[in-house]
Amino acid sequence: MRKLGIAALGAVAALTLAGCATSGGDAASEEGAEIRVWLVGTDTPDEAREYLESTFEEEHPDSTLVIEEQSWDGLVDRLTTSLSGSDSPDIVEVGNTQAAAFTSAGAFLDLTEHYDELGGDDLLPGFVEAGSYDDKFYAAPLYAGSRLVFYKKDALAAAGLEAPTTLDQYIEQGIALADANPGKSGIWWPGQDWYNALPYIWGERRRGRRARRRRMGRPALERRVDRRARAGPAGHDRSVARAQGRQ
Repeated sequence: MRKLGIAALGAVAALTLAGCATSGGDAASEEGAEIRVWLVGTDTPDEAREYLESTFEEEHPDSTLVIEEQSWDGLVDRLTTSLSGSDSPDIVEVGNTQAAAFTSAGAFLDLTEHYDELGGDDLLPGFVEAGSYDDKFYAAPLYAGSRLVFYKKDALAAAGLEAPTTLDQYIEQGIALADANPGKSGIWWPGQDWYNALPYIWGERRRGRRARRRRMGRPALERRVDRRARAGPAGHDRSVARAQGRQ
């Protein structure tokens, strides 16, 4: 299996470098090479793509950078299949929630020695953590996306709650709202957008790793995930039914 070294990783996306030669990037650049880059979707604007191509070819005149656009849907399966063969790309953009599956499996190159030149302490700590595994740095932030939470002031007021300021408060208040309104979800995500929940799952997983170091073990992680499920008992099934045309 070829190893990928992430060149950039973001809260929403990551770029990963797949060694194009077993002897390393320097040998490949001296001999000349075609470097294949998988960019996902259209979040990377044309200006950035053109800058990437022109800058790379100025610095490596004997090599060529080829950008291949991919879709988010099915990306992990395509990358997994590609890595198992001999036709994998050299640089790949992946989501931060997807990166852990590859860093933990040893599919990415260790970039710890390049940490400073990739941004160092200027990088957002949460994104660095998402791109690290076993105290090694595999992915540097590329770009970030945000999640916005909308809430009903009257519903919180009726339950005697105020707007949460931490993730734990957010989940606990979701549970309280679900308990106070049987048949409704205190926290609702549309089922067809299930991937929006992945940052919470991976976040709990990272917290679970820290918990295991404190001898709290897997049950503590499962209890945290169960709390989130209790906050949204109703919305998922209804939204999935609507998405499938049953309602």
